[in-house]
Amino acid sequence: MVVVVVVVVHWLIFALGAFLVYLLIRLQNVAEPPTSVESSTLFDISRNLATIHQMCCAHLDELKKLSSAKVS
Repeated sequence: MVVVVVVVVHWLIFALGAFLVYLLIRLQNVAEPPTSVESSTLFDISRNLATIHQMCCAHLDELKKLSSAKVS
């Protein structure tokens, strides 16, 4: 019984080590993010959408007035 437990523990340690090596290799292959502010925000869709949302919320009353006044 003790031998089985020792073998299972050694196998788990080996499997965890192999998985960590796999993750490190995957992380090594990830491309570096853009360094300039322009290129990083150009492709950051979530940040752009959040900015548009904040602008719309800040000017909601004005947008409502414009939308009701300029119906075409």
